[in-house]
Amino acid sequence: MYNKMASLKRLLQLPRGWQTCRQITGTDGITLHLRATRKTASCPECLTHSHSVHSCRRRRVQHLPCSGQALWLVFAIRHWYCRNPSCSRKIFAESLAPFAGPQQQSSALLKNLQHQLGLIAGGEAGRRAAVASGIQISADTLLRRVVQAPEQTENRTRHVGIDEWAWHRGHRYGTLIVNLDTHRPLVLLPGREQRTLAAWFKKYPEIQVVSRDRGGIYALAARDGAPQAIQVADRWHLLKNIGDALERMMYRHMPLIRLVATELSPQKTEC
Repeated sequence: MYNKMASLKRLLQLPRGWQTCRQITGTDGITLHLRATRKTASCPECLTHSHSVHSCRRRRVQHLPCSGQALWLVFAIRHWYCRNPSCSRKIFAESLAPFAGPQQQSSALLKNLQHQLGLIAGGEAGRRAAVASGIQISADTLLRRVVQAPEQTENRTRHVGIDEWAWHRGHRYGTLIVNLDTHRPLVLLPGREQRTLAAWFKKYPEIQVVSRDRGGIYALAARDGAPQAIQVADRWHLLKNIGDALERMMYRHMPLIRLVATELSPQKTEC
């Protein structure tokens, strides 16, 4: 039994110092009840060990899904007396860190997965993908995960995307440059001048790929400022190019397409 429980803990990446005492499968997913195995706890303020339990409460945390079902962990959190008379904290609770932060309803691993879903798919599309995988979350919460994620230090900038943005549509435009590896903005430039863009590219000689639209200004700026980089069309313009080429091909062969459609039509009757 011990080996089975240990394997289950490793498989589900459950926190150390806790053991499963009950399992329930319901309409909202799988629920595991856990209790602490340690007999003492340390006060977070003075680090004094305590053997005196004050009370116990349940804390429900959503974890990574299991076989397409939502996984809920219910921890029996004990509150302890701090017996250090000089300590300002008289009662403290068991901590789930680093598995889950204070007052958090999702594990750190699940929050990271939600953050990645939000970055890749956005709010509503990410929510649908999450629900299909067994993660219960709203679109607003998914976007909140992206906004609340800590800033990452970007030591290397190898793949960048460049596009325009409108101060006043049809009149004044700026330039947005994004790190395609981290999906984070690198700079927001107030204009689209070739000299300014080329000067920015020269600050990053490690750039290997520039994804851009079909505009000539960005092509010239990337060529002057990052001659070592490969220039590629961004995803939107690739799809636009494919769509335009397909439309032209269909137009050239439209008489033949109509003829074949007429021959295959089930409503065609012989005279």
